[in-house]
Amino acid sequence: MKKFLVVTIAMLFSLGFASVANAGDYTYTYTGNQLFFQSTGSTICYDPPFGQCGFLSGDFTLATPLPTNFTGQDSITPLAYSFTNNSHDYLGFTLNSGNSSLQFFVYATNAQGVITAWSFGLVASPAYCSTCSIGSQNAPWLLPSDDWQADNVPAFNYYSPGTWSVSPLPIPEPSALIVIGTGFAAAIGVVRQRLRRA
Repeated sequence: MKKFLVVTIAMLFSLGFASVANAGDYTYTYTGNQLFFQSTGSTICYDPPFGQCGFLSGDFTLATPLPTNFTGQDSITPLAYSFTNNSHDYLGFTLNSGNSSLQFFVYATNAQGVITAWSFGLVASPAYCSTCSIGSQNAPWLLPSDDWQADNVPAFNYYSPGTWSVSPLPIPEPSALIVIGTGFAAAIGVVRQRLRRA
C-alpha cells in the first residue's frame, strides 16, 4: 500500500512539473495592423477587410524558449518560420524558412517570456522574389514603430505595431502555479490520511 502511494505522489509531481516547465517547441505568433501604400499613404482597401493594403502576420518556432526579462540582440535559429503580408491579390506574398533568410532579430521579453519590444527583418531569396522583404519594429530605442513590406508596391503602418503571443508560455502565470500547488497539497493530505488508516 505504501509503495503504491509513494508511486502515486511521484507521478503527481512529475505531471505537475511537466505542466510548469513545458517540454517541446515554442511558437511565437505575431499579428500586425493594417498596412498603407507607401507611395500615397492610401487607406483604401479594394477588397474588405484589408485587400491590397494587407497586414503582417506570422510565427516562428524554437526548440527552447527565449530568455525571460531579456533586452538586446540575440542570435536565434528557428526550427521554422513563416510571415505573410496578407494581401488579397497579386501583391500578396509569404516569406518562410524555405524561401528567405532572417536578417536580424532584436527583442525584449517580460517575466513570462512574451516578446514586448522587437525589431526583425526577412529578405526573400532572389529565386523566389528579388524585391520582397518583410519587417517590423517596436522598441523604445527605435523610431518609428511600424510594420513594413517591400515588393513592387511598398507599404507600411507608421506608429501602429502589432502584438506577440507565445504558446506554450515558458513561465506560467502566478495563478497557474497556485493551482498546481493547491493540487499537490490536497493530494498529499489524502495520502497522509490513507497511511494513518493503514
